[in-house]
Amino acid sequence: MRPGLLIFLLTIAIAAHAHRIDTADGALTIFNNIHPLYTPHGQILTRIQPPDHYHHYGIWDPWTHILFKGDTIDRWNIAARKGTQRFAKFASITSGPPFAEFQALQQHVAFHKDGSEEVFLNDRLTVSIFAWDSNSYLLAHPRSGAY
Repeated sequence: MRPGLLIFLLTIAIAAHAHRIDTADGALTIFNNIHPLYTPHGQILTRIQPPDHYHHYGIWDPWTHILFKGDTIDRWNIAARKGTQRFAKFASITSGPPFAEFQALQQHVAFHKDGSEEVFLNDRLTVSIFAWDSNSYLLAHPRSGAY
C-alpha cells in the first residue's frame, strides 16, 4: 500500500486514504480506498484481501454493472480485469478540531478487450470525519460526483 493521506483527529490516527494497492496476485492495482481505518483506541477495523473475501480493500466503492460503449464494466470482481479507478489528485484537504475532510479527484477507467484503456468518468470523492469526543468519531458517508 502507498498511503496518500493519513487523517488524525484529537491526535489519534483515524484513517489513511491509499493512492495505490497492488493485488496479491499482481492482477490489478486498486486506487482510492480507505485503509487502515482505526478505532479511537488504535484497533484496525479494515483489511486488505482477507482469505474469504479476495475483493475487499478496506472501504472502497467498486461498481459492478457499468454499461459503457456496449460493454459491461465490473470493478467488484477484480479478477475479471474489466476496469479500475485511479487517483488523479487531491482537490482539497481540510482539517481542524474536531473535523477533517478530503476531496480526491479520481478517474474511472474501462479496460477494453483489445488491451486499450479509456477514462469514462472523472469523479470527486469527498470523505468527512467528525470527532464526537476522545472515544468516538463519525466517518461521514463518502459522497461523489462527476467533475
